[in-house]
Amino acid sequence: MKLTNTWKHALIGLIVGILCAIFIIIFDLEELVWFLAGAFTLFTAIWENDQRLNSKKEWNWLDSLIDFIAGNGAFYLVYFAILKVMYIL
Repeated sequence: MKLTNTWKHALIGLIVGILCAIFIIIFDLEELVWFLAGAFTLFTAIWENDQRLNSKKEWNWLDSLIDFIAGNGAFYLVYFAILKVMYIL
């Protein structure tokens, strides 16, 4: 099995996590903390499903699962770390 773009999923998760945390801190929107986290998770699930539906070759479910975990893991790690350091959580 070859993991094709797992590092890209992790990088996007990191970038979006940083941007979402900064957005919450700047605009003082504590009530959106869990909404943005859930929205990102739902978006990545939809994204991976779309890749499955549009795959021209056989879909690799393990690659999709690892991409999903990498993207969401990076997002949650940086997102909650920044919010915890800024005393929002």
